[in-house]
Formats: sequence, C-alpha cells, structure tokens
Amino acid sequence: MRPGRAGWRVDAWITVLLCAGILVFGNRIAREHLRLELDLSEDRLFAPSEVGLRMLGGLEDVLQVRAFFTGDVKSGAAQIAKRRLIDQLEELVEASQGGMELDYADPNESSEARAEATALGIAPSPLRSARGTSIVTQDVWLGLVLRYRGREVVRPWILPQTFEYLFLTALRKLTREREVTIGFLVGDGRGGEDVFRELRGLLSGQYALRELLDLESGEAIPEEVSVVVVARPTELHQRVAFALDQFVQRGGRALFLVDRVQVDLASGTAAPIRTGLESLFAAWGVTVSDELCWDQERCATIRLAGTGERMLQLPFPFFPTFASDQFEREMPATATAPGDVSFFWAHPVEDAEVAGLAHTRLVWSSALSWRVPGVEGSRFDPSWLSARATELVGGGGGDSLPLAVAISGRFPSPFLGGAPAPFDEIEAALREDRARRGVEQRDAPTTTQEPVSSAATESQVLIVGDADWSSGNYFKEENKLLFLNLVDWLALEDDLLALRSRLPTERRIDDFLEQERAALGLVGPRADLAGEEAQAIAALESEADGKAARRRRLAMLGATGASLLGTLLLGVLWRLLLARVTVVPRPGEGAA
Repeated sequence: MRPGRAGWRVDAWITVLLCAGILVFGNRIAREHLRLELDLSEDRLFAPSEVGLRMLGGLEDVLQVRAFFTGDVKSGAAQIAKRRLIDQLEELVEASQGGMELDYADPNESSEARAEATALGIAPSPLRSARGTSIVTQDVWLGLVLRYRGREVVRPWILPQTFEYLFLTALRKLTREREVTIGFLVGDGRGGEDVFRELRGLLSGQYALRELLDLESGEAIPEEVSVVVVARPTELHQRVAFALDQFVQRGGRALFLVDRVQVDLASGTAAPIRTGLESLFAAWGVTVSDELCWDQERCATIRLAGTGERMLQLPFPFFPTFASDQFEREMPATATAPGDVSFFWAHPVEDAEVAGLAHTRLVWSSALSWRVPGVEGSRFDPSWLSARATELVGGGGGDSLPLAVAISGRFPSPFLGGAPAPFDEIEAALREDRARRGVEQRDAPTTTQEPVSSAATESQVLIVGDADWSSGNYFKEENKLLFLNLVDWLALEDDLLALRSRLPTERRIDDFLEQERAALGLVGPRADLAGEEAQAIAALESEADGKAARRRRLAMLGATGASLLGTLLLGVLWRLLLARVTVVPRPGEGAA
C-alpha cells in the first residue's frame, strides 16, 4: 500500500533531518579524527614538505612552540591568514608524532603575554579594517618563538606563504649539532659600511656571524669560520688577501661581492675602486672588469617624479634584471634562484683556464648586452641614454655577459714567493715621521718566512661582479633569496636550499611593447627632437608598436583557440560516452 501525501511529507522531513545530522556529526568526526587534504596549488606551498617531515621526525627532544596570535582579529585578510597559520601549525604538530608542543597566547587579552612577547622582540602590526562607516585600527600579533634544549629562535611576524620556510629555518638553527659561523669582511676590513646592515641581519638570522677586522695586522681567519663573505673589498692590504688565500687553502669557502666603480647618481660621479684582490683573483683565473654591463633588453626602471606622465619611469640599462633562464640551473647555488633578481652597475666577470680549477658561470645578462666604460654609469640623461642605445644596437656585437662565476677545485696561491708582511700601524707612523724629517732609514721587509700553502685542499669560491645588489635600498626580496641561496650552498645547507625553492614566486607578465622598444634601442622616453632624427625615432616607435600589437593578437588567439579546442574535445568525449550507454527499460514499459 502506497503512503498518502501526509506520509510522504513526514518521510521527506525525516530524510532531511537524517541527512543534516549525518553531515553535522560526520563533519565533526572527520575534523577530529580524519585529515584528508590535497594541495593543488601550482607551487605546492600548503602541504608539509619532505624536508619538514624529515626534520620533525628527527627531533630527539620536545620542540616547544608558543604562538602569539591576536584572538579576535577584525581585519578579514588577517583573519584568513591567522586561520591558515593555525592549520599549518597543527599539521606540523601531527607530523611530529608527539615531538612538538604548541600553545597560544593573546597579547591583546593578557598583559603577561604582551610583556613576554615584547621582551622577545615580537611586535604587533597595526592593521586597518572597515566596520560599517568607520575605519578601525587594531594591533594584530602573528609571532612565534621556538624553544629546543635551552635555545630559542624568534620569528616576530609570519604569514602563510612563507610560514614553512621561516619555521623550518628556525628549527634548523636550533637543532644543528655544530653552529655554522660566517665570517664577514666589508670594505677595507676596518669596519664601517652601514649599507650592508640588512645583509648582516639575514646572515645572523640563520648562522653565527663574526666580523673579520684588522686581518692586515697578521691574524688568520679563525678556525671556526667555515664561510667568508667579502662585501665590496676596497684597497685591501695584501696581508688581508693572504689571509683569505690561506683560508681557502684549508678548505674554507668564500663569496666575493665586488664593485670596481662607485657610482653616485646624485652628483653624477663614478669613482674607480681598487679591491686589493686583483692578484688573488688572477691566480684563480678570474678578472672582474672595470667596465660596466649595459643590458638593453632586460633592465630595471628608475622612477622619476614631477617630469610629466611619460617620464615617470625610465628603463636604466645599468640595472640588469634576470629571468629564470639567466641562471645556471645545474648548480645548486642558483638552481632555485627566483626571477626578477636585479644587479646595479654590474661588472662582467671574465675567466681563464687554470690547472686544477673549474669555472662555471652562474648568472649572465641578456643577449642584447655590451661592455661600456665605468664612467658612463653615472649618466642619467634620457636623451643621452637613447642616443647611446641606438649607437650600441646599430653597431651590433651584443652578447650575454657573465656577471657571477663559481670556481671549484684546488686553488693555486699567488704568494709562493713569500707571505706579505703584516701592517704595523705604529711602525708605519714612525717611518712616515722619519721620512718627513729626512732621517735615513732602511726599507721595511715586504715578506715573511711563514709557510705558504698552495692547491692544498679542494674548495669553492663564488665571485659576483656587483656589491650594490645586496646593499641598502637595492637589497630587494628577490635579491635576498639569491644571496641566501649562495651562502647556504657554500655552507653545505642543502635542506635550506630545498626549502627556499618552495617560496611563492611572482608570475611575470610580458610587456611586449617594452621588449620590442628595447630590441630597437628605444630606451624610455626621449627629449623633444626635430628633423630627420625625430622622423627616424618615430618610425622606430611605429615599428615597435606594430610588432607588439601582432604579438598581443597572436597570444590572445592562441589562448582562445586552446580554450575552444579543449571545449570541443570534451564535447566529443561526452557524445562518445553517451553513445556507449545502454538504456534498460523497466518491466511493462516499451523500449525507449
């Protein structure tokens, strides 16, 4: 007997209530006892990495993590970020299988938590959000402190996109059996050079940092130092060059950031720099040119203010910018280098064959590049830049220029004739005084009888023909990642290199017009021209516009055609699937 209308209604309501109950309680049970996740992001940024799982699985003691998070976040974007951070932290707790303890504190609700966070160097970020017709500003805390075996590392501000990298690099620093020490030498080796302050901070965040001062007095680089970073060496005493040479001889690894010209755009000057390492580099088969790289195709822009709408940005060929195909991907140091790294007044790094050494170029400019005198790097006149670009492109001969080189093997020493004598400041002052008074004196010894090692142990050295890219306002995020890659490779930290490859990267949009203008030698805006020169420039502009328009049309047609083709294929597959379906009639019914 079939149920009546009232029975159908009761059955329907019972079915709805049962389905709702199953959904609610099933979701709760799944949330507490079942974790099924699939990371479909292109960079796979939101799933724990193999490196992370291995590091957490290798914990020999309990890792204590305290998260200083604002409880009631007003900002919608910050609220989403906080929720994702909590999920990521809980994923790591689960992956640690009891090796990690996590607790939360809200500095906005607890004065004790606020005092603790402040003492650790964690500070809130004031975020604004709309509430009806008013704007509310709230101090939002998103900081962590990790503690392991009496040591601690603080991450003052974290976001979901970079959480895993920041968390696991902190964990790596806590769990190292032996702390890696990086030696840092700047300028003339006597201190100063505040423009590298942020670089120092990056190094000290992951390694123990030791300033190398007064090596010219005869001191050797300390034994605990395994990697040396030399930033913008300037008039270094030969005793410093000797200390660096013997450091490499014992297996130490080094990164040299070299400038041969100091450019000041404000004053329009370009002063040459003598590094003091010329003989050392020559023995290793490397010369850092005193010329500059002019990259016509791929370069950063300089913003101009108050000069009209067309003059807001000027492509500056002395600021080469690198795409992913301008790094040596077979070398771990640059295998995961991000795109859009920029150098500033970079110098070509030339190499020659030396027995026992292998040279590998790491970074190079575009194929539309030239060597130009260093003094030209201070020229910032749009008309001159345009005329110079036309001259270079018209003359041909453009080629990729190596701007960073890796050297591996056994390094010959240029000091086999004797170690340079240490610099004695007091004796130098006395000799200068005696010379001023005309007192006769013997020549000071220039070498010592110290033993000199040569080609003793295999090692690695990286030489970059630019120091500006890692200093001051030029040290942008992509440059920081490349710098850390280079240091981590030298420090033999393969896990950190693997982690950094998972950081999000920008998706660069090709500017067809800029590319075509650069290929024709049209650098940025030009001053008012007249006569034949103006007609020639206008013709080139028209040619660039036409080529860019054709490339845009082809790109759009390609995307549209691919979409239509995909839709057509899906339709065909669906028709084929339907054609294979057999309809079985119910009893008492005819064939459909």
